[in-house]
Amino acid sequence: MDFDSATLVSHTISLIRKQVHDQTTLLCERSSFPRPLLSDLTQIPTKDLENRTRSHNARLAVTASNSPADRPYNLSQDWPAAFASSLTSDGRAFRINRPVSAQIPGIKAFDKSRQEIVNISTLPTFKEYFEKFTCGALHGFKFDFGCGVAGGSVLDSLLGDDGQNSAFQDSDIDIFFHDITHKQANRKVRQLERVLRSNDNNYDRSTIIVRTPTTISFTPNPEHRIPGQRSIQVILTIYRSLTEILSNFDLSICSMAFNGKDVFMLPRAIQALHTGYLPVSDYIVGSSPARFLKYGQRGYGTSICSGEHADQDPVPAVFESARLSVQATYKEMKVDKRTRLDRVMGPFVFQVAQKYSNRWTESLQSLARLSAVWEFASGDFGTEKALMISMKARNSFYDLYNEPLPVVASALNAEFMEAFHQMDFINAFTDSDSDCPSTKRFVPGVARVSGPSAKKTCDVLLTATIILPVGFVAAMPKSSRYSLKIKKGTQTVSDDKGIKFQLCDWTIHPSTMWNPSPFHHAAPMLNFLKQASMLTLWAVRRTLLGAPWVDLQFGRTFWLAVQPAFLPFSTTEDRIQQWLRS
Repeated sequence: MDFDSATLVSHTISLIRKQVHDQTTLLCERSSFPRPLLSDLTQIPTKDLENRTRSHNARLAVTASNSPADRPYNLSQDWPAAFASSLTSDGRAFRINRPVSAQIPGIKAFDKSRQEIVNISTLPTFKEYFEKFTCGALHGFKFDFGCGVAGGSVLDSLLGDDGQNSAFQDSDIDIFFHDITHKQANRKVRQLERVLRSNDNNYDRSTIIVRTPTTISFTPNPEHRIPGQRSIQVILTIYRSLTEILSNFDLSICSMAFNGKDVFMLPRAIQALHTGYLPVSDYIVGSSPARFLKYGQRGYGTSICSGEHADQDPVPAVFESARLSVQATYKEMKVDKRTRLDRVMGPFVFQVAQKYSNRWTESLQSLARLSAVWEFASGDFGTEKALMISMKARNSFYDLYNEPLPVVASALNAEFMEAFHQMDFINAFTDSDSDCPSTKRFVPGVARVSGPSAKKTCDVLLTATIILPVGFVAAMPKSSRYSLKIKKGTQTVSDDKGIKFQLCDWTIHPSTMWNPSPFHHAAPMLNFLKQASMLTLWAVRRTLLGAPWVDLQFGRTFWLAVQPAFLPFSTTEDRIQQWLRS
């Protein structure tokens, strides 16, 4: 990349506008692809069925169809009709015999915890487990006005988990809204708080309410946490329909929801339940490696099929090469045989990332290396947990500064912090008894406000301070619904290539707190601002930990970070083949 500041701004604005244009084009193209039959989804999968299921999901993500012909399959009627013969003797679950792994096309990864038989709860059993899983926190909440819980918490209850399974203990409860107004959504948030308060006598001490640009979270207070208490997140997006919510999940197994009365699943979720595998799609680039590992631990592997004949398929060779290279990296570390494996996961992940790439899902080769690393940990819960913690901790942007992270010294090297001092990031964030900026108070980039009630938390201005190229604010489309201003008094700073950056404030007014759906014309700008916010936080944390500003290569990092994500509505067979070849 050889940009100056003006070129970077111009390219970024063009990229945002192109996404808006592409979405309009896709709306015209995604006109067919009917819903796959339930009887087909519960057979041994084929490449053709995977393509039809993926294309149907892409159409739902574009059109947000509410047509009866596109409705998600439900647990109350569709499952009993299809699986009546598989009902267990006690009537509490459907016992599903999955195809053996060899019958499923493609190379398999992350599947050591996959089981050949799975029990799917009946609706009454699901409700019982959901009540236990949530510790009764949502008891009495009315899931009306287009409101529901979706994602992993629904899956956990569907599989008969009461929250005690160690693989599910970190699951949050995500609440989504669709087909309602902003005022109705605000009322539902306040109702949710009343319900949580009525179900917890210690609510004021046990719960913290936090608002960010994308969520309102009712988070357990670490000092007064109740055993089993989970974070409940309200997603600050109003979707056009339930199908739009479910079709936009990155992993197919998460495409299920509970609306208080019934459980709904898209065809791709049913296919994943039946096979125990997640067919790979190009939009996994938007998934974090930790999510792959988390669902691998929960029993869901990944299947990668190139569509080529067996003697021409490049996937097996890529996985074998990755396995050998990762094994060689481990041998080079010369780990003492007496050392517990969970204690070397962090250094091991670092060595593999330094040698190859931190972008674990950007290509088939990268995913193959992630799979090879997982092979070392899989089967031992402690080691699996250590690996996932390491993956989350190394959530760096695109491996552009891949140095070991030293412990923060009592006083930071002034040279390393010069850029942020120059941009006026540090002036108000210094403890009185220390030369080191307080990491507890120093949280730029990701704006957060907390308050004693949901209403007060929602009724305040939210400001995120982010690093943007000089000239971006002036070049922003005038029609943008987002308020972005140059931070008063800030100076500019140059990166290693001379590209100039400055601090800007992204202000979110209560009236614009609710974000548009992923296919709205304003969504690309929102995604850009979220990425810029996270990139700012990453840069500041790296610098706090001792990384020189110039070594962050911020211009190049910025350009890669703001590239449009691979989303379900934009996936095509050509793009999947491109991902497989990369």
